[in-house]
Amino acid sequence: MERRTRHPQAWPFEAHLIDQGWTRTRGSQACPTTAMQVVCEEDDVMAQRAKAEGLEVLNPEHGTRPRVWYKNLWRWQHSLHRRQRIG
Repeated sequence: MERRTRHPQAWPFEAHLIDQGWTRTRGSQACPTTAMQVVCEEDDVMAQRAKAEGLEVLNPEHGTRPRVWYKNLWRWQHSLHRRQRIG
């Protein structure tokens, strides 16, 4: 559990390193395309960023307020949907 916000932690995000002053986690440092990024933003700031960058959450209809955002999610969903129709 992340102490400040009381959100559960997932291993890939290594919140304890961010708490120690790291600006990037090991996973984001190792990503050669910078596709994986970790940011620490308040909800309203993240909502603005998501709108400006066209970020989406997976299954927003569930209303779970996830902490993982995707860019170009529609491409993956379209490809998956197409494979299901073909396969």
